[in-house]
Order: sequence, then structure tokens, then C-alpha cells
Amino acid sequence: MNNIFKNKRFKYGSFAVAMTVIVIAAIIILNLIVTSIDQKVGLRIDLTKEQLYSISDETDQALRIGLGDEYDSFDITIYFLAERDLFTYYDSAYYSSSGTDREHFTRVRDLAEEYERLYPNNVRVEYIDINKEPELANKYLNESQTTLSYQNVIIQGKHHYRIRSINSFYATDTDSGKLYAFAGEKNMTASILQASLPEAPVISFTVGHGESWSKGFEDIFTATEFEVKKVDLATEDIDPKTKILVVYNPVSDFYGYTGGDNTEGKGNEIDKISAFMADKENFNSMMVFVNSSTEDLKNLREYLWESWGIDYIPNYKLADEKNSIVNGSDYYSIIGNYSAEENTAAYLLHKAASTANIRTVLRNAVALRINTAGTMTAKPAAAVSTYDTAYALHSDGQGGVIRENGSYPVIALSTSHTYGDNNASKYKYVMLVGSTDFGSDSFISNSFGNRSIVYSAIRNMSTDRVIPDIDYKKFEETALTLTSEQAEKLTWFVTLTFPLIIICVGIAVFVRRRHL
Repeated sequence: MNNIFKNKRFKYGSFAVAMTVIVIAAIIILNLIVTSIDQKVGLRIDLTKEQLYSISDETDQALRIGLGDEYDSFDITIYFLAERDLFTYYDSAYYSSSGTDREHFTRVRDLAEEYERLYPNNVRVEYIDINKEPELANKYLNESQTTLSYQNVIIQGKHHYRIRSINSFYATDTDSGKLYAFAGEKNMTASILQASLPEAPVISFTVGHGESWSKGFEDIFTATEFEVKKVDLATEDIDPKTKILVVYNPVSDFYGYTGGDNTEGKGNEIDKISAFMADKENFNSMMVFVNSSTEDLKNLREYLWESWGIDYIPNYKLADEKNSIVNGSDYYSIIGNYSAEENTAAYLLHKAASTANIRTVLRNAVALRINTAGTMTAKPAAAVSTYDTAYALHSDGQGGVIRENGSYPVIALSTSHTYGDNNASKYKYVMLVGSTDFGSDSFISNSFGNRSIVYSAIRNMSTDRVIPDIDYKKFEETALTLTSEQAEKLTWFVTLTFPLIIICVGIAVFVRRRHL
């Protein structure tokens, strides 16, 4: 027995086995250490062309300006409603049912963890099982009157919270229904702002006049720090927290100038709009969207012209055979010509789109008119016009159609300047857009400058806040796609391959020594 232990082959073999065990243990320990460091400081590299998993400088800029003095002390907890590792399984289930996107859940999870790594003193990510922790779930269920599942994310701040679905972090093509871009950074940053502000400002859409707008257009506002509300001016007052009033595609007129208080008991709506815009403390703004089919809304038109020097010319439908997006045989999807002097408010409206050479498209547009002399309190200007190749079609009153060639304003911005506390410059704006298709799902995507113009308008009109101007990140432009499943397989391959090689070498050495 003693001879066996003294045998050279046994000694060499034992040494090889011991070395193999030590190397395997070292690799396992090293893997645990690296994983722990990665969770704390982040060692992963985003190799995607569109930086799907990275947080841009625009997020920090938006948080700094939007939160102001509370930037250093903002406190956010992001709750995912399942155990962390389960999201890889949910990815597989989503892919099995949809046939697309292998990282639908883990992409959002990993982005949230990136916020935690970037803001370690302000952002925490927690994973809770709502079945095991019903108290926490019931708090949000009772307050929000909604259902909660692993498909929801809760962003809890000092003052408010936002409940988002995983799907809301993606952009969906309205025609095919397929996901085409990741809106994670934009929507996560907006939710953090919304949850951190003591009182979120409001954007109010008027209703009661046949107004209608697309979901894509409203999503632009819900993706900002604003809370979206609706107001019927005939029976309701405008929420005092409202910063921007939106009139989108009205069919009937607003009660006001020509009729005073309506005999049916509806209040003077124009007076409410006028009082809202005349507020000397809050410096409010307004957006109006009309089209070539919008009727002659005399009260609304009179208010816009008398107070702001801008108006639309009813039934003057614009077309352009040279500068339009061809849609069948018509030329009504006209391409806008960016105008206005540099460094003016009208120029800033389209600066981001025009400097990037992105086209703005206005379909079924109506011609606008501008009082170039301005009014006593406002200075209007054209931000976007048609090219000289355009023409307006309108009735001659006898069943015929008149064609008038020329350039026409299609987006106008009227600015009123005043002074606030400590003689600080303050501005109010009214933007008139001559196309309601301007904000349709077809034209509000990244492909056109329409969305950029709306964001610029919101930033200008919300003078005390900065809206996160973060683009969607399209999937098809990624240079490298490495799914969570593939990453997991690669990790196991790297973790096991080298130890297996060492084991095989050790066994080979052991066998060889036995035969020496």
C-alpha cells in the first residue's frame, strides 16, 4: 500500500488532478468576483451601433435642468414585478408567441440597471414577487385602479410614481404592429422626471368640438414630464397646472366673440382661452392644428388673428407636384420649406430637423396667413412654408376650382415677450399648424421632422423645464445583436471550456504517467 503512494505515476497523477481542481476553483471564484464587480460598477460594453443599452448625455442634461435643485437628491426606485432571472424565460415566451425580439424583457431590465450604475446614490432597482409581497402590490393597485403583472414596471419617486408596461418602452409600427425601435431611455428618463417633480405640469387637450388626434401624437406628450388631461371648456375650467393648451382638429367652433355666453348654458370658451393665455404668472402657451377641411371657425379664427396675428384660410388646400411625398396620384403630402431668421423662436422650432436635413411633411394642409406687422403684444412668423412650386386650390363659389401658385405658410409661431421676476425674460407662444395629418402616426415617426418640431415646441413653451430630446433606437440599425440567451450560452461556454480542456489535459497526463 505504501508503495502505491510512493509510485511516481501516482504522484504525477495526483499533482495533475490537484492542479485541475485548483484551476477550476480559481475560474469559478474569478467569475463570481467579476460578476459582483459588474453589478456594482458595470463592466459590460454596449457593442450595438445604436447603443441600445447605454444612457446618453441628453438624459443627464434633462435631469439636471428638469429637476433643478433636486438633481443631487432625487430618489427613484424601479420595481420589476418578478425575480430577476425570470425575465430571460419571459423573453423566450415572448419570442415563441411573436416570432420577434428575443430580449423584449431583459433589454428593459438591463437598461434600468444601467441607470442604477450611473446614479448609484439616486436610483435603485428591486425585484419583487407580487404574490409574495401583496402589501406593496396592493398599494399601487388601490391607487391606480389597474392590474399588475410581470409585464409592468413601477417607477417610484419622492412625490409620484409611474406604472409602465414593458411594451411602452418600445415603438410599434402602426401598420404592421411590429416593434421597430427601442424607446427605453426616452421613456425611462421621462418617468423619472415625472415621479420626481413635486407637481407635474399639465398639457390639456380641448374636447367637445369634434377634436381627434392620433395615439402617436399623444404619446409624444406622455413621454415627456407632462401629465396629459382633457378639458371641455364649455363646462370646465382649465387645470391651473396646465402649461400648454392643445386644440387638435376641431370640427365646430368655440363659443365666444360673436355670441357671448351661449343660450344653452355653455360658457364663453374663448374668454377662458384668452384668460389662460393672459395669465401673467404662469406664461402659458397654446397649439392649434387645423387642415384643409376645417370649417370657418369664426370665433377661434378671430381670437388667433386679433391677439396673435395668425390665421388659416378655410378650404385653401395646398398641393405641390415638385416637393411632395407621392401618395397615389395626388400631391397633397407636401414637403415643408424651413424658414425664419436664425436664432428666432420660429427658427428654433425646426432647427433640429433642418440642421439634420430631415424632411417635414404636411398632408392635406391648409394655407395660413400671418400679420407680418404683428399685434400690440405678439410677433408672428412663419416657421415652415411651402416651396414656390406649391399652389392652393379653392372654390370659385360657382362650382369651379381656382388654382393660386406660390409659397404659403403652413406652420406659424407667434411670440409674446414680457418680463417676470427680477426682470427675467418670459415668453408665451401660440403655434398654428395647417395640417392635422402632421401629427398622424404615419408622419410622427423618426423618418420625418414632424416629431422633432413638436418636441422643440414643447421645450420652448415649457420655459422652466427641459423635455428629454432622446431619439428612438431602431433595431435594424444595430451592428451586433447578442441576445440574453446567446450571452448566457457564451458565458457557460467560456466558463466551462477552459476547465474541460484542463481536465482533459490532466487526464491525459495522468494516463501517460501511469504507463511510464
